[in-house]
Amino acid sequence: MRSYISDYLLSGIIKCAACGKAMSGHSAKSGQFFYYCCANALKGGAAECLSHWIPKSKIEGFVIEKIKNYVLTENNLIELMRLTNEELDSEMRNEREQKSNP
Repeated sequence: MRSYISDYLLSGIIKCAACGKAMSGHSAKSGQFFYYCCANALKGGAAECLSHWIPKSKIEGFVIEKIKNYVLTENNLIELMRLTNEELDSEMRNEREQKSNP
C-alpha cells in the first residue's frame, strides 16, 4: 500500500456521486478555501462531470462524526482494549519463556 502526506484526509478515498471518479482536495482563492472536487470535473470541466465542489470541513466533519458514532463506540473500544491486553500478555509470556529457556 502506498502512503503519502496530505492535508486532505479523504483524497482518493471518496468517489464522485455524479460519475464515480475519485475526488481529491484542492484549495481556492490563494489557499483561503479548501474543497474536494471530482477528478473528471477538474480535468474536463462541466462537459465531463457536473459535480459540485464540496467544502473540506463539511465532508471531513461528516465522515469523522460517522466514525465516532459507529466505530469508536464504547463497546468497540472496550473490545480493542481487551484484545490489546491479550496480545501484551502473550508477548510477556513469550519473553519469560525465552529467558527461562536460553
